Amino acid sequence: MGMPRAPAEEQEYAARLADLRASLPPNAFSDAWRAGEQLSWEAAAAEALSRLA
Repeated sequence: MGMPRAPAEEQEYAARLADLRASLPPNAFSDAWRAGEQLSWEAAAAEALSRLA
């Protein structure tokens, strides 16, 4: 959402992102990332909250 991460968090973020990419089929991550970028803030929040229910 455009918020920069603190330098101390960047290494952990990069490692988790790499693990996630490696766990998915080749284009699944990039396709999902692109789809997520198209969501409004409200739609992204609603999607995240729906996963908690």
